[in-house]
Amino acid sequence: DTFENGNELREAFLSGFVGGGPVEEILKFLILYHFILREKEFNEPMDGIVYGVTASLGFATLENIDYVFYVDWGGVITSKEVAFLRSFSAIPLHGLCGVIMGFYFGKYVFTGDKKNMYYSILIPILIHGSYNFIVSFNFILALIVIILALIFSIKFHSSLRNLQNKKNKEKE
Repeated sequence: DTFENGNELREAFLSGFVGGGPVEEILKFLILYHFILREKEFNEPMDGIVYGVTASLGFATLENIDYVFYVDWGGVITSKEVAFLRSFSAIPLHGLCGVIMGFYFGKYVFTGDKKNMYYSILIPILIHGSYNFIVSFNFILALIVIILALIFSIKFHSSLRNLQNKKNKEKE
């Protein structure tokens, strides 16, 4: 309601790139930065992905509870339909943004290169914002954003897995 003024394009842009996308991704980043970074178990770059996905899917769970049980859809769509659609759209989007955030966050932690810290927040904001913007107009087109995020996530995971296969056995 905050961004509504009758101009659909403006509302979608503000909702995607000022509201949901940045706010949600910044909250997830703050969890990583203020809580996870201090954990002694965070001892290799792959842990960034694990913790990033965990924070993201935790957030998605809370968001889904709200969307499915507490939002009144005015008879346009049922709660079951909302849950079904979000199960292969918004939930994977959150998880994939967590992979990307975690990948760059892990690189930041273990290289100290602040560029990676900025990427860990900016890229998920752009992906999430793009999804929110596009889904306002075309659900199928929004799935393309998820597919692109999936491709990046697979690439990042493979990159870290290859690094782990090359390193000596870890001492824990």
